[in-house]
Amino acid sequence: MDQKQGLQASEDEIDLFELWEGLVQEKLTIFYSFLAVVVIAVIYLLMAPKKYEVRAELSPPLASEVSKLNYLDITNLTPNSIYQAFILNVSPRAMAERLSKEPDVLALFETTEKDVLIKNIMNAITIVLPEESKKKLLVDTELITSVIVTMDHAEDALTFANMILNNANELVQQQLLTEQLDKIETQIIEIDRRYHLTLLRLKNENSAEIGRLILNDNQKKAELKEEIEGLRVKAELDRRFKIELLESDLQLATMLNIQKPMDSLDYGLRSEKKAIVELKGVSPSRYWMGIDVLNAEIKSLKSRESNDPFILELTELKHQLALLTVNEKVEILKTRTDFIPFSSELRELQSEKDTALKALQALQNRTFNSYKMVSSFVKPTHSIKPQKMLVLAVAGVLGIMLGIFIALIRRAIKKRKEENGLKQPT
Repeated sequence: MDQKQGLQASEDEIDLFELWEGLVQEKLTIFYSFLAVVVIAVIYLLMAPKKYEVRAELSPPLASEVSKLNYLDITNLTPNSIYQAFILNVSPRAMAERLSKEPDVLALFETTEKDVLIKNIMNAITIVLPEESKKKLLVDTELITSVIVTMDHAEDALTFANMILNNANELVQQQLLTEQLDKIETQIIEIDRRYHLTLLRLKNENSAEIGRLILNDNQKKAELKEEIEGLRVKAELDRRFKIELLESDLQLATMLNIQKPMDSLDYGLRSEKKAIVELKGVSPSRYWMGIDVLNAEIKSLKSRESNDPFILELTELKHQLALLTVNEKVEILKTRTDFIPFSSELRELQSEKDTALKALQALQNRTFNSYKMVSSFVKPTHSIKPQKMLVLAVAGVLGIMLGIFIALIRRAIKKRKEENGLKQPT
């Protein structure tokens, strides 16, 4: 029993020398297996669809180019803000949604089904962002982003890659310019609003000034008229007082029988019959003027229609009143329609609006690059898939392994047949 088990164990042990000898004997089997797998690999390489890859490396646009888009404090674009907008628009999903509607893209991918087309476009585009750019949100101007396009044909890959960059760049231009133009238009609207309010305030101030001047003129007119009326009343009182005084002198002259004017100092020498009359009062007596003169003067005073010619101050007062009839400053203010020469605030607002309009005109239809090309797309001369050397190497290894496996099976079958032949009786 023990001998039988020992014999069985010895038979189960692997003899490496015998194994090697068996592999050598089956070398043709291994070779044919290797050759078959390699031939299959070659056929696969010849029949498998090829994939061509184009690659470009991009970085943020130049600051000198971005500075042309900024006007004073109206716009504040930066290379990083423009570049970030470009990265968002060049993403596979965003590109697939937009380009799926382009006829040229439909021709490149040879399909009209939207879902399939979007999937193929997304598979064709690869965007490689540096890890630092993902963490810093593209704040480093030296960060490089790779745009990779993979397609079945080299020419199609190059065409589609350029189409991607052009489409993303145009979209960024449209978005940023629209945003900046809206910002400028909003600022112009705000300037117009402030301008209108300022102009309205100036018009109100102008109307108030006109009202103030007219009120002052009316007050001055009233004062002058009151003063003129006072002078006229005084002149009338003076006239009446003078008439009464002359009538008193006339009575005295009649009593003294003074018909013609005479010297009052000589009256006592020429008439001893008359008593000397001493007159006391504010105004000296004019009886010596004689009855004729006094009657004439009284008649003249009573027949006077107006005292104005005898009021010395009246001429100047009437002149001042006439000047107030038309106020030249009021007339100028009434005819004022342009307030810009008289308001620095309006001039500043107009200057701001002119600057904004120039910026608006300059930005319209302006083109710019939203990225800087570090390395551009180049038409590939070799496909990246399938990888010939890798496929052949793997096929060779698999062929050898398959050949060894088949050789071992063949060797085992032969050995079993030989053993069965020896055990049969003769």
